[in-house]
Amino acid sequence: MGHALENETSFSLVIQPQNVHLDKAIIGSRKLPVSARYIGAAGEDKTRGVLFVSGTTGNEESGTFGDPRMASKEEGEKKLKAIIDDLSDILTQIAKPGK
Repeated sequence: MGHALENETSFSLVIQPQNVHLDKAIIGSRKLPVSARYIGAAGEDKTRGVLFVSGTTGNEESGTFGDPRMASKEEGEKKLKAIIDDLSDILTQIAKPGK
């Protein structure tokens, strides 16, 4: 998850919507060396099998690696719930004595 990508912006739409101004969003300059067929449009689609991070250069003008306009509150809620559920499961397993 890079800075101001779809995921981060989706999370912000849930956590701090007053600070998200999608009407001012600028598309970043993400350069994907492989077809989106294998990595998804954001380079983050785990169902495609390959995750890709382009590094930290090329986004100096916009400050973003992706297209924050693709973000949605619904996607943020769904992913935050999954993260919270997984973390809860991990903590429960750690806290169980004798395991």
